[in-house]
Amino acid sequence: MPSPSHVLHAWCPPFAKRILSPREDDSETHQKEAPFAATAWRECRAAEPKAAPQRDALVSVIVPIYNVSEFLEQCLTSVLAQTHENLEVICVNDGSTDDSLEIIRSFERQDKRIKVIDKPNAGYGHSVNRGIEAAHGTWIAIVEPDDFIDARMYDELLAHAIAPDGWLADVVKSSYWQYFDTGEGATSRIERPSLGTHMPARCEELKIWDDCEVMRHHPSIWSAIYRREFLETFHIRMVEAPGAGWTDGPWLFETMLQAQAVMWVPAAYYYYRLSNPNASSVLRDYHPPFDRLREIRGIYERLGITHKPLVRALYERTLNNIMLSVLDRSGFDESEEELHGLIVEAFASMDPAILYEDENGISLRCKEYHRDIMGLKLREVAPHAAPDKLRVSVVLPLHNDREGLWPTLLDLLGQDLEDFEVLCYNCDSHDRAARIASDVGRIDARVRLVPSEAQAVAEGFNQGMADARGDATLFLRPGVRLGSKSFLSTLVDGLFGEDGREVSANACVGVPGGMSRAKDFVALAAVAPLGVYACAYRTRWLRESALRFASQGDEDGSAFLLGSLLLARDATSVVDARVRTGLRDELSRRSFADERELVASERARLDTLADAYDEFAAHGELDALRTYVLRQVWCALGFMGRFGAGEKYYSMLRDVLYDEKLRVLDGPKDVAGCLDVHASVEEAFWGDYDAFISTHYSDAMRERASLERAIEVIRGTGSYKLSRKISKIVKTLDIKRILA
Repeated sequence: MPSPSHVLHAWCPPFAKRILSPREDDSETHQKEAPFAATAWRECRAAEPKAAPQRDALVSVIVPIYNVSEFLEQCLTSVLAQTHENLEVICVNDGSTDDSLEIIRSFERQDKRIKVIDKPNAGYGHSVNRGIEAAHGTWIAIVEPDDFIDARMYDELLAHAIAPDGWLADVVKSSYWQYFDTGEGATSRIERPSLGTHMPARCEELKIWDDCEVMRHHPSIWSAIYRREFLETFHIRMVEAPGAGWTDGPWLFETMLQAQAVMWVPAAYYYYRLSNPNASSVLRDYHPPFDRLREIRGIYERLGITHKPLVRALYERTLNNIMLSVLDRSGFDESEEELHGLIVEAFASMDPAILYEDENGISLRCKEYHRDIMGLKLREVAPHAAPDKLRVSVVLPLHNDREGLWPTLLDLLGQDLEDFEVLCYNCDSHDRAARIASDVGRIDARVRLVPSEAQAVAEGFNQGMADARGDATLFLRPGVRLGSKSFLSTLVDGLFGEDGREVSANACVGVPGGMSRAKDFVALAAVAPLGVYACAYRTRWLRESALRFASQGDEDGSAFLLGSLLLARDATSVVDARVRTGLRDELSRRSFADERELVASERARLDTLADAYDEFAAHGELDALRTYVLRQVWCALGFMGRFGAGEKYYSMLRDVLYDEKLRVLDGPKDVAGCLDVHASVEEAFWGDYDAFISTHYSDAMRERASLERAIEVIRGTGSYKLSRKISKIVKTLDIKRILA
């Protein structure tokens, strides 16, 4: 039987292209022709025989293999265990140098459904293409060799291969699980990906030109089956690039844009392993994502795609590939000229009108980055000469802070006090933060990128103290927002007096709205966790004090702030509620390589504060230290539930809170600005982690915590037995109800 797409092209070629890629414009022709084209397509389908049931169809499962011996047995065993037994499993060995070939040969001897193709190394795409050429099945499936699948996968997908009108689907697409294991003794867990969260919760036929949500997420081309005749009709093949090559992106867009019927199945059968350090998803070269984006743009041009929702899907994929994969996750040096040029090339292909009018899919973060790269943010900077007399020096170290730099700079440049300088230091930053500071400085001379050999933020702060020329010095980090235009002037008035009033202050702390002047040091410590960023110092006193930022465990300047206030306590002026810093929780904006790094970083920060015990005890100010640490623990507690290592994080905070030496809860309970913290912290830590989540978490978060706890008992990977254990646990926990 000819394919629906073939019938369409033969019967009504003038409209075939429009149905494959409907346009969204205001032309009268489009308004008249698009509905007719859709009707013509339905008539074509209605005129042809209905599809035969697919329950017994042959499925050709292609497994492209390269040096994955550790996971290969688990993968192949899960494929051969399918309840749908009419399979041919085509194992394509892509020149493996480990014992992968021996493993698949042993499977070949045991099961006649296994077919082995052994060839020289040519990459993931080439292996998949060889598998398609050798396939005999009605359906094509792809399984990556470090993943594994549920035994019901192909039975379930074939059961939904018939569209509602009786036609055979071109693609049957399902959700999947993100699977994490890190070896012996580590925690194994599964997570639901964004695809499963945003797609429909029921089986249905997708209309890509109406709803292209499936194209906004991870390609996950292996959580689907493809009708082989459809692939042959449109000559759809993988891009053949060295290595993995990110070839799944063009495949997803080509199949989704060409398919006339895509059936969506919300259930998840595929376990996508994200904890393999040698996985193809680990990006080692930044060129493949840009090469594939160029090819996807070529697909759009070839098919004449101008339909705005589909164009936005391409834009979102472009932004996510660059921002999330190349920069955030892989950490490539954004300041490198070639990489910067590739980003500019990709962004220049976008229509700003289509990009910026999107209100749902494309995040504000992505739009702001596009505006930055394309020079649109620089238009917000007005020319300004360097002031003759400097009232304030703002020290601004840069360490991979590009995302937060623009908001902070624009807040500073909009201050009502104009006699200031912003000293920017490149502290081993691998993004474009230093480039931004330099570009802004060419327009507004108050901003300077100062030559520096600093490798850490603390070193940048310390160099800034030496370089500051203003009467007052402030320390800021990119991402800190200044809540009012009078932020600088209010702090300076607190140091030097207002309307002729003389003030003898060495440090001035901005108190948040709703609290009047703090009367004593303990009260000051209650609000000080806003950070060193809400404090101004007399520059001369600061240099004479010999204060320095610690290089370890004091990323937010907590220890520096406490030490400075202890030293300057008799001369500290606290400003009133006119200072609204709008400071964000430092912990929430920082990024960490993994959960262990986060826990270790927070532990080091709190340990640095505890190290000040003897100094505060000597000054009789232990209550102030305890109050400060209490507020820090409370702020950190607000970060609970955002990552998997919640119990470890909770235990760490509890250890600090109940430290025998600090005895944090022995501090004052009725300090202004800290009235409810004692009671709330005591309530949070009265029991164990389970008691905490049962009180403070939503039902969904409690279920997830229980799931993670259950999976934590399973150790090790590499066998089918492990996958069956995981399936058993997930079924016991009713995962569909938990994550619905």
